[in-house]
Amino acid sequence: ITVDKFMRVVNTAISMNHDLYGADRRSLFTSCVKCATDGLLPDGREGAFVVYRTKIGGKESSQYIQKCQWLPMVGGICKKVRNSGELATIDAQVVHEKDEYESWIDEKGPHFKHKKAKTERGKPIITYAYATTKDGSFFFEELTEEDIEAIRNASKAKDSGPWAGPFADEMRRKSAVRRLAKYRLP
Repeated sequence: ITVDKFMRVVNTAISMNHDLYGADRRSLFTSCVKCATDGLLPDGREGAFVVYRTKIGGKESSQYIQKCQWLPMVGGICKKVRNSGELATIDAQVVHEKDEYESWIDEKGPHFKHKKAKTERGKPIITYAYATTKDGSFFFEELTEEDIEAIRNASKAKDSGPWAGPFADEMRRKSAVRRLAKYRLP
């Protein structure tokens, strides 16, 4: 990414999110540096700058400020892994109650079969992510709904934003891809 392109995208991200105008400047700068270090753009697809109300100071002299945080999105995580040059495929899916799903591990490694229900699928029960490398290696990560709830509860926006809206399944998929990338992928 050229410096000019990065600066244009950062300026656009700031102009489109008015909360960033009131955010702590040091946290905004740090978020920009982390974004650039990841080789990603804060364009809403690869990642985003998110503002959180954060408490600073001790018990007696505490106050709240708006702090910016860089959050890579699943598209950005996948881009980073793809840019390694070692990946052939990567995907994540949510399994629902009425889907047919089976996963197992044997001496040849992890395996899974997933067939989505044609009609009403029911509630989500498992989320998984998998990837294959160009040399044929296969990586798999499976998260139960309890795992997803633990991740959601650690989120600052667990009761609002994408976790609470129509994009909850996307957050599940993102969580599985993040876990896969963190522990398994090149």
